[in-house]
Amino acid sequence: MAYFLAAGLLPAVIFKVGIVTLGALLLWRLRRHAATLMVTAGLASAYALVVVYQALHVLP
Repeated sequence: MAYFLAAGLLPAVIFKVGIVTLGALLLWRLRRHAATLMVTAGLASAYALVVVYQALHVLP
């Protein structure tokens, strides 16, 4: 991620949104499995923590 942040805010945002979109599509395809729901909750929590960390420590 440091590579993309060094290149600028726009590449970092595009990369992050792209990765999250691909993950969401994969999870949507696997939505019928119970384990997918647990993984989705864990990944959403981890992503939220990363966003908060970057907003507080990396971007300012």
